[in-house]
Amino acid sequence: MISLKTSFSWKWSSGSLQENGGQRPAGRERIKMAEHYVGLGLGRSEGMDKASGRAMYAGDYREEGMLELALVRSPVSHGILEELDFSALPKDVLVFTAKDLAVNVVEDVIEDQPVLADRHVRFKGEPVAIVAADTRERAREAAALAKVVCRPLTVVRDVADAADPEFPALHEKGNLLVDFENEKGSVEQGFADSALILEQDFETPVQDHGYMEPEACFARIDGEGRLLAYTSTQNVFHDHRMICRALGLSGDQVRVKAATVGGGFGGKDGNTAQIFAAAVAWLTKRPAKLVFDRRESLETSYKRHGVRMHVKMGFSRDGRILAFDGTGDLDTGAYAGLGPAVLGLFTEHFAGPYEIPNVHIKSRLWYTNKPAAHAMRGFGAPQGAFATETLISRAAEKLGLDPIEIRLENALETGKYGALGQKMEHCVDFKGALELIRTSDLWKSRETNRDPYVGYGIAGGHLSCGLGKNIPDTASVVVEEAKPGYYRIRVGFVDIGQGSYTALKAMAADALETDLNHIELIMSDTAETLDCGSTAGSRSTFIAGNALLAAVREFRRKRA
Repeated sequence: MISLKTSFSWKWSSGSLQENGGQRPAGRERIKMAEHYVGLGLGRSEGMDKASGRAMYAGDYREEGMLELALVRSPVSHGILEELDFSALPKDVLVFTAKDLAVNVVEDVIEDQPVLADRHVRFKGEPVAIVAADTRERAREAAALAKVVCRPLTVVRDVADAADPEFPALHEKGNLLVDFENEKGSVEQGFADSALILEQDFETPVQDHGYMEPEACFARIDGEGRLLAYTSTQNVFHDHRMICRALGLSGDQVRVKAATVGGGFGGKDGNTAQIFAAAVAWLTKRPAKLVFDRRESLETSYKRHGVRMHVKMGFSRDGRILAFDGTGDLDTGAYAGLGPAVLGLFTEHFAGPYEIPNVHIKSRLWYTNKPAAHAMRGFGAPQGAFATETLISRAAEKLGLDPIEIRLENALETGKYGALGQKMEHCVDFKGALELIRTSDLWKSRETNRDPYVGYGIAGGHLSCGLGKNIPDTASVVVEEAKPGYYRIRVGFVDIGQGSYTALKAMAADALETDLNHIELIMSDTAETLDCGSTAGSRSTFIAGNALLAAVREFRRKRA
């Protein structure tokens, strides 16, 4: 057997590509041999399993002797935890608090979040204890009997409160977590040269991910004595690190596999149910499962960052954008999560996909007494686009210009430089997209369609592919020949519904010039695959796919 590994990394700073040298859906449909599978319009490899109910989500797992869990949560948004009283709970239920954990911290880039609050509670619904019983109903009933006594503190409601020195600091270093300031050219001169200046305040709210499957995890001790967790997740290796850290276990004592995942959109990229279920399973040596109901998912899960913005833009008479001055204050909630990375991408994309000679952007990330904000589709870019595109449309109206023409006049192209000075080197065809819209029947029909219930609008936007500024973006893929003419591919990414399982399998078949049915693809299992990072940032097919192609090239070279 030949086994090769290669990694593929993407550098945000230049956009250049460099070679650095699970899930196993049981889809039973056999695909007829084709010359090329990519572009064929294949059905989902796991589609029949999902449609028939054979697919196993984390909440579907059940074993004899299993404990079902419920969380005891803070009744206040901000306070000091003074007492936890479990005396009213039935004697046969189990209770776990922060004292039962080896390290009471959620492993992350910034480790500011406890697994279970043990003194300072920072949002309503923050977990303070775990209750385990023989059924989900009994666990929830028992959790409701727990007495949680908190001394209320002043609530930091939003970024304005967070910036006000009269309000309390939620963390030791204050409420300001990160701030950026970037300048290119001279906005003062740009505004002086402008024929039209527009200025406006904007605010976008927090937003829930709304995935179909709520947060869930099933954990047990496997036949080798390891802690095995089946999670609804976007990153099994981050889950692995979080569980190991909180329980004080070595890496070889824990195995994490992704169950079938019913959507994520960024909201399953951190701790949801994983550590809680894993902790109970490890401490009791019994299977344990935690599944959130929809209400607690909506009230306590990660959210898109709410943003308050002030934007000022200057335009020439022919619609050229001469200056952009923007301020953005992002609400990251009670804990950092991926907030600093979101702030970076918000800043990068704030001024839009336009070539602007004079730019000033100031952005800040604040703690507030809300559930932690985290990754969500667009990763900070949509909030800024809302403000910038609104002003561009207003400028077109005031200058008597077509809303597509004003965007074409300013659109970034390959070789041009963005708002922060980054050179556009790949996948820059904003003008091509605008031209397609301009010539479409739908856009043309706006002049003749008098239906009062039909509106027409145009807005631009851009988003980098990958994890973002200054974050290493790599994936590792293993290619093996299981037997002559049959291949096994190992990829650490999770398919959360976007179809990467089918896409990667098709890419492998094409690259190896073999039948699709001769490819076995193993995904998202910390014992069987290598770390590929998170399924996020539209990166799984791009990053893992290129790692796969590089691995196949090396495989074929060594086999030749």
